[in-house]
Amino acid sequence: MSTLDSASSSLFRPPKWLGFLHANYPISPFSSYLETRDLTLSSPGPPNLLSKLQSWLTFGVLECVTQSPIDESLLILTDSDSLPVLSRSNIPTIMSSWVERIKNGRSDEYRAWSKRVNSTLGQLRSIMITMLAKRTFYSNPSILSYEDATAMILTIGCIAEAIVATKMAFHPSVAEPMGFSWSTLWIPEYRRIYEKELVDERGWCRFTVSSVIGSLGLCGLEYLSRLRFSGEKHKACTDDICQANMVDVDNYKPKHTNGCDQGVCIYSKPNAEMVVDELKAGNIPIMVIEGDDIQKGGRTVEIMTAKSDEIPYLAISHVWADGLGSTTEDGLPTCQIRRIANLVATVLPKATGNETPKLAFWMDSLCIPNNSSVRKKAIGLMARTYTEAEAVLVLDSAILSIPSTLPREALAVHILTSGWMRRLWTLQEAVLAKKLFFLCGDGHVVQLADVIPAPDNMLLYPEQTDIASELFRLTKWRLYNTYTIGDVARALRWRATSRASDETLAIASLLGKDPASLAGLPPETRMKELLLRLKEVPRNILFLSASKMDIDGFRWAPISLMATHGGAKGGSQVATQTVKDGGRMCTVTEDGLNGLYYAILFPLATLQFDKTWGLIDRKGSRYYLITEPDKQDEEDYQCNLILLDEAIQRGGAVKGIAALRIIDDKSQQEQRPVCRYRRRLVMRDYPEVDFKKVAAKGITIIDISTVGLINIRVT
Repeated sequence: MSTLDSASSSLFRPPKWLGFLHANYPISPFSSYLETRDLTLSSPGPPNLLSKLQSWLTFGVLECVTQSPIDESLLILTDSDSLPVLSRSNIPTIMSSWVERIKNGRSDEYRAWSKRVNSTLGQLRSIMITMLAKRTFYSNPSILSYEDATAMILTIGCIAEAIVATKMAFHPSVAEPMGFSWSTLWIPEYRRIYEKELVDERGWCRFTVSSVIGSLGLCGLEYLSRLRFSGEKHKACTDDICQANMVDVDNYKPKHTNGCDQGVCIYSKPNAEMVVDELKAGNIPIMVIEGDDIQKGGRTVEIMTAKSDEIPYLAISHVWADGLGSTTEDGLPTCQIRRIANLVATVLPKATGNETPKLAFWMDSLCIPNNSSVRKKAIGLMARTYTEAEAVLVLDSAILSIPSTLPREALAVHILTSGWMRRLWTLQEAVLAKKLFFLCGDGHVVQLADVIPAPDNMLLYPEQTDIASELFRLTKWRLYNTYTIGDVARALRWRATSRASDETLAIASLLGKDPASLAGLPPETRMKELLLRLKEVPRNILFLSASKMDIDGFRWAPISLMATHGGAKGGSQVATQTVKDGGRMCTVTEDGLNGLYYAILFPLATLQFDKTWGLIDRKGSRYYLITEPDKQDEEDYQCNLILLDEAIQRGGAVKGIAALRIIDDKSQQEQRPVCRYRRRLVMRDYPEVDFKKVAAKGITIIDISTVGLINIRVT
């Protein structure tokens, strides 16, 4: 059971207002906000530094972006103790006015407006990163407590996200992407506080917290933290796995419905031979129950078998942890069969628009036999099964604990955090559905399309867009007839399965590949084979923080796209676009990954694992420090090359890989350099003065030989 609370995490509480006098000054460029008031950050107080920053980075940003005066009463409210606080509650009102002006403005004004927004947000981000690194907001606890300072930082980040969301009102031709996320402000100490609050005080599953933190922005995290759970099911969960949603396949037993007399309730099942025959013939077996049979109240229900092209049917999507798992041979408790039949009787007419006396449905627990060879055939038909169904009905215990009357953003939260959204096979089931329904606790169903925010709401409420982004990904196939390896990787990141070997079988159809042919391969080679069949992948797949294959030519490749099974838990995500020009895609071959990368070459060096080292580009007067972003192999390694997705900006940091360039007959023949993948790293650009201080500590420093784009093979 879960509830939605009005109070979110303490991290996002309205911070104390420090009393800066904002009103009665003309609107100015962002950088001139304090000058307009005859002040600078370094000018002696009053007002003090923190109060100047607080007003400049909130009122100043909003006025510069909207080019409209912001009345103090819109942001400065009083708390329960009648003390002034900085509140975001009126941000939608401010943004709504700006959106209307954008919609009614002249097209020749759009580009200048959009550039002003990007410039302002870029300046704000640089200031915030600097202030965060120097812990400026924490510099005077007597003025601003730790809690208020943290809330201040995140309030500024949430305002920035609101501005970014509103930018979608501009025509796409002028709405330039920002190129960065405000989750940069979400530092590890905030994450630890957030996790502790949600797990210890709000009953969250620890694994779910880890997953949402890795996929949501600040506004989404704030809204999500209002949700409370009972917590009983998730006491054994960890950051890496939700134990409540894992099942012991060998000792699994289906559950009876609430109130069922289990002593007299026996199992109902279809004719297993007929199901097997249909699958062997390449047909999808559909379960059919006569409507009158449900009303008779017999000890069993007769389940007939039909072909999918003979009758409209509903597909049932569920998680085994909720007690509906089984096989054709074993069937399900009759109480569950009656329940499912009644649901089909309610939902199927909604999908087809017609009443039917025959209750037709597909469900893995009845339509997939235990026999491994026949199971492979059923898996090969899964894409057709869900594509041809009139609709898919989701049965999940978390969603069944809420009423269908909740606001759409609350419904989206419960769906996003449900066990159903954390399971491997349910991704395919959702993506391929013509219509996707969720059964709620009041017996009514809601359709996915009704949960995704309306366009106008997406402009004003970034948390709605943020929360619904993963749900929107489920509609991409149906709306745009495309689903990329990037979409799959992002959707799978926080899913899990009791059979790790099923991963490629569950996603192959989404990528236009045949899962049945993969099913006959050894499990440890399936991911390699799937990547080969894709032929092209986004080049930033190289930088995933995932465990890698131990296969020649594929030591760059992730063993899984699911964090629970060795996939990336954080950091870079695979690009969803498949832009072929500009070298954004790489070619997968048996010998390695061929692609265009930004390369930094230097003399061969032997380096210690987990030790910082440096590079100097004397020609360009550039200085870099190299660190490892996470724990990897505890072995010293040799390298003479770093590959990056793009050139590093001054003062910036990028993910990359260390590699060892090798020369062999094949590379010389093809005139393509070849390198062996070594490990992930983070490369930071440093000013000369700071670099010399660090280098004085005995860190290994290496001179760069050359830099530039290189068409290379990574093995």
